[in-house]
Amino acid sequence: GASPTSASSTGGGYNTSPSSAGGGGGVTAAASSANTYGAATTPRAYPNASAGYGGAFNNSNNNPAVASPYASSNMSGYSAAPAYNAGGYGGASSSAGSPMAYNTNNAAAYGTVAAGAGYGGYSNNSGSTGSSATTNPFHTSKKSSFNLGSITTNILPLLLGLTICTLTATTIHFRRSMLQTHTQIELSKETIQTHHKRSTQRFQSNREKLDQEKANLMESNARIEGQIANLSQLHKELSDKNSHFMESLNAQEVGKQSIMKKIDHMKYKLEDMVDELEKYTSMLNGKVEVEEYSKKRERALWDVVGRLESKIGRESWREAEEWFGPGPHKVEIDLEYPKVNTADAPSTWPRTRNKIILEMAPLDLMPHSVNLFLQQVHHGLWDGNELTANPEHIMSFGYHRASAHEGFVDKALETVSYQEYSNKYPHVQWTVGFMGRPSGPDFYINKKDNSVAHGPGGQANFDDMHNEADPCFAKVVEGLDVLNEINDIPVDKQHGYELSYPVKIVSARVMAQRNNNSFDDHQGGGGGNYEGVQHGRKFNGEDKIMPEPIDETPHAY
Repeated sequence: GASPTSASSTGGGYNTSPSSAGGGGGVTAAASSANTYGAATTPRAYPNASAGYGGAFNNSNNNPAVASPYASSNMSGYSAAPAYNAGGYGGASSSAGSPMAYNTNNAAAYGTVAAGAGYGGYSNNSGSTGSSATTNPFHTSKKSSFNLGSITTNILPLLLGLTICTLTATTIHFRRSMLQTHTQIELSKETIQTHHKRSTQRFQSNREKLDQEKANLMESNARIEGQIANLSQLHKELSDKNSHFMESLNAQEVGKQSIMKKIDHMKYKLEDMVDELEKYTSMLNGKVEVEEYSKKRERALWDVVGRLESKIGRESWREAEEWFGPGPHKVEIDLEYPKVNTADAPSTWPRTRNKIILEMAPLDLMPHSVNLFLQQVHHGLWDGNELTANPEHIMSFGYHRASAHEGFVDKALETVSYQEYSNKYPHVQWTVGFMGRPSGPDFYINKKDNSVAHGPGGQANFDDMHNEADPCFAKVVEGLDVLNEINDIPVDKQHGYELSYPVKIVSARVMAQRNNNSFDDHQGGGGGNYEGVQHGRKFNGEDKIMPEPIDETPHAY
């Protein structure tokens, strides 16, 4: 673009000379060639300059030119030119004028004429109506004279004032909006601060409440834990008392069974005394024949007893051979006891486990007692029982549990059917015998020779008629060192020589002899050709274990 104060024939811009014309991209003088094209001119030209939209107009040549669409003049549309020039939309004589041009003369043409303005152009003529120009449909006629300078002088301040007012109003409106926005922001900020303060207060209050509740819960928890500890201690004490009570109850049950035995014995004794009384009464009455009759009855009775004993012995022998072979038989007993060390406190004595092995008497001597003890062991009735007393002459094995006694009774294996005894198998040291009348199930080991005390007539307190003895049915063949260690355990002499520390029978099992002497004793039993017989199964002596017959229960007769 050219400078607004200069005229050029090669550049576009503003023209200050009334006789020069400035084009959009080039300017030329009135006498020069006007066929010049270039960039668009400024939107508004000087009042008396001729400006084309894309070129210039020359009076001497009717060259085409395009007028500025925003040019205003009292001479042409889109152009500002001297009074003797006419500008069209693209030129003078044959160009189309701007549709927005206006003039001050009496005529305007919509088309092209030689001396008029085209398409809204301006003409100096008096508006010949006979020309071939077409009237501009957008043209506004103005009869009065037109002073562009006066209009410019009046409009520019007005526009400036309007612009200032608009800017002022806009500024005021913007300022007011900003103030309102700032006020709203401050209110929002205060609201947020208030809300934050209240939230902080509520949070602090809730935090204090939670801390208080936590402290209360911890206190409650500590109190509950203390109650639990107290209840646990109470439960332990009650459990201990219950254990002591059950032990006492079991001991009372054992005592009851002993008393029942004594009652039965007294009953038999009373019957005998009644018979004696009747005999002496008859004698006093002079009835000697009654005495003779009583003797005959007594002899007959003892004959029956002898036959029954013989029958029971034979059946026991047969049953023992059927279940465990011909013998000799052994029983392995596993004992658990504290190993005494006098140099240490009793509480530090270690508990140990060792075994003893009993060899049964021959079946032809003590068939009934041997079979009874083998059946007791074979049915697990001695497992879990204990050494109940250890006086100076014997070690007594029995039970303190009522359930153990019930096991013997349920299997009908609690006592012998008669006081079996053989002079060929007396109560010498380390032999085993049944105790009581009738004897069983408790048994004892003779720590010394008790042939007299436990042999025929040795138990005078029983006052039996036939000088009955305790059955002696086995002897200790292995484990004498174990018995000597047990014998060192302290006893309470004031309470029937009870042991201060328990000796338990962990388990007991029957050891049957095989016929195959080359059999390797891999199952224990003291060496030789012995094998442990499983509970509830038979051993037939032919290297085979046979199942127990259905519903077959051994008996003691």
